[in-house]
Amino acid sequence: MQHPPLEFGRTVTSSYFHFGRHRVQSLVGWFKWSMTEYHPSFWRVGHHSVIQRRYDGSVDFAQDWNNYTHGFGFLDTEFWIGNDIIHQLTSLGRTSLLVHLHDHYGTFKYAHYDNFEVESESRKFQLHISGYSGTAGDSLGIASDTNFSTIDQDNDQYIKGNCVAMKGKGGWWFKNCTPSALNGQYCNIGIQGHQCNRWHKFEEDDRGMAKTLLLIRRND
Repeated sequence: MQHPPLEFGRTVTSSYFHFGRHRVQSLVGWFKWSMTEYHPSFWRVGHHSVIQRRYDGSVDFAQDWNNYTHGFGFLDTEFWIGNDIIHQLTSLGRTSLLVHLHDHYGTFKYAHYDNFEVESESRKFQLHISGYSGTAGDSLGIASDTNFSTIDQDNDQYIKGNCVAMKGKGGWWFKNCTPSALNGQYCNIGIQGHQCNRWHKFEEDDRGMAKTLLLIRRND
């Protein structure tokens, strides 16, 4: 199944236009209504719901547990939709995840997972993911059955420290500091390192991604 690149400017931004620079947190009630009805909305791209969007580093993703739980950022720029909403969306039925990745050299690749589920906050937003296909390589499957970690909640399986503190301070699912951290520090062209917003299998290195888009879709 082919997943062509999205137009990060026109296609995505125009669908958010009439909401302007609303913070994600200010629209949580609206998100929950839209989610329950599975209603086409300004945070949708086709039949997919956007749960993360980055393209210029304008939003700081070094956020605490509370902000990752409830969401942060601006709908017309960059945002994390919130783990609570991701949990509720993925609990509605069988859900897939599509990861779109652009590097700073114009290369586009994608990763698709047939099964994607995030448990509730009481379960530390534990990730269950499987069924990889795509061109970007599988840099997230290894983290299946791990809990979400943030700078103030170390829930990873690395006994020597908090992976978030070493991987750009952005919340993510880590198993022994796994090879992806798309909420890490936004790294511009030519910058590599474990702190970057990276997907190691993209080119078997730690380059930061220029643009990332995480989309989910119900499959039932």
